[in-house]
Amino acid sequence: MATLHLIFNQAGLNACLRVRADNEPAILMGDAVYHHAQTEGLKALHEDCALRGVTPAEVLTREALVDLTVAHSPIVSWAIEHGQAGV
Repeated sequence: MATLHLIFNQAGLNACLRVRADNEPAILMGDAVYHHAQTEGLKALHEDCALRGVTPAEVLTREALVDLTVAHSPIVSWAIEHGQAGV
């Protein structure tokens, strides 16, 4: 199975993009949805976009996220805090 990447902020996005394979899905969640313009091909969680007033090109429902988590292993969360070393 391919890895599923869950990205929660800008630092996590930067770290994920350095190691993610093109065939691995990656979902922008939380504050990472603010960076949708620089992430062609990645989807953003609809609920997080709505809460932040963001309208990305590709959105994903919570139900579709659940389906992805069932279909992929491992699942990697990218939420690097400011000041932490990246990958």
